[in-house]
Amino acid sequence: PYLWSALRRAGGWRGGLAGLGAIVFCLLASAAAQLAPPPAAPKDAAAGDAGAPLSRLPGIRRLCRTTFFFGWGFWTPAVHLVRLGLDRGHSRSRSEALLTILGVGALTTRVPVGSLGDRFGRKLVFSLACGVYAATQAAVALFQESYAGLAVFSFLVGSSIGSLLSLVPTLVMDVPEVARCPDALARASGLVCCFLGVGGLAGPVVAGALFDEYGSYVPGFGFGAAMLLGCVAALNAPDPPKEVAFAGA
Repeated sequence: PYLWSALRRAGGWRGGLAGLGAIVFCLLASAAAQLAPPPAAPKDAAAGDAGAPLSRLPGIRRLCRTTFFFGWGFWTPAVHLVRLGLDRGHSRSRSEALLTILGVGALTTRVPVGSLGDRFGRKLVFSLACGVYAATQAAVALFQESYAGLAVFSFLVGSSIGSLLSLVPTLVMDVPEVARCPDALARASGLVCCFLGVGGLAGPVVAGALFDEYGSYVPGFGFGAAMLLGCVAALNAPDPPKEVAFAGA
């Protein structure tokens, strides 16, 4: 948030966004330059068939549905948080500080929640975290009554975002056929996160449209809460009676 404020003051919001985009591009390009292809693995019973279509796996299809619903619900508060603070009569600096509080929440919960997932099961911990996040969004009408309430809301939102994003890639490991094949694991993680991104792109737009219609963020955040509950339902839906075999696994 502080970097964004400096860039916005220097070049306006368009220049600030362009600056952030350039920074992200340079970081990703630098990281990509360090990558090397993995060593070729033999196609045997232990490694699996790296070329098998992942869409045949019920576990992967379930995770794609889960992260699609999750994407619709998880990113809305972060996108609209500053505007929410401004609409409640707080100064721009205090409203932008809510994003800093969100970031602190996201950083402090990733490791503890990951440890809980290893101990009690990632599906259970992910479902509970989604439930907490849904309840937080549904209660925004109570949190928004004061700046202290918005600060607590921001921390809980950040904690939920950090927790859930740290768990999403690990859920792929719970699909047995994928866990046996390193290349399939990489492709499955990318596929699942792609569905998350599609939902994450659309959710804040829906919340913005609801704000334009009703003049309040309560309906939009309520929509996000409903999507998170749909995410829990999708994650815990039973697999078909007979799993589709993964070629070579």
